[in-house]
Amino acid sequence: MKEYELYCEYYDTCSPKPRTSIEEIETDNIESYMSQFITDDATVSCNTNQNGDILYEICCAGIRKRYTFTEI
Repeated sequence: MKEYELYCEYYDTCSPKPRTSIEEIETDNIESYMSQFITDDATVSCNTNQNGDILYEICCAGIRKRYTFTEI
């Protein structure tokens, strides 16, 4: 399994600053891992930045969540 540092940012319409959290996870399949956070009515985008980090952005019901996976 691969190890990642997962940096999460949660934005809502009531606060200008995001809530953040950092954790280490192990997974062989990031898409499968992320499926637990994605609802049917959510808008999802997935990109890779120039450093090779994998970024998911999920928008649902006025809340935007950004997940950044950095391989350890």
